[in-house]
Amino acid sequence: MIGLHDNAVKIALTSPPVDGAANKQLVLFLSSLFKVKKANIAIISGDKNRRKRVRVQQPLQLPAGLFIK
Repeated sequence: MIGLHDNAVKIALTSPPVDGAANKQLVLFLSSLFKVKKANIAIISGDKNRRKRVRVQQPLQLPAGLFIK
């Protein structure tokens, strides 16, 4: 589940935040959402926090309605 919340994109994951499982699921989800390889997704900051900054390189698809102006 995704959506805008407090000037950020909120994504609900099912993996627990143990041993990086949630981060791996986030990267997998974003790679399918933007139609890129997992290597093109980078967690820039917040890898151990709920709030993260993520970089998506060379997206082939841009999801409608998720971008903040």
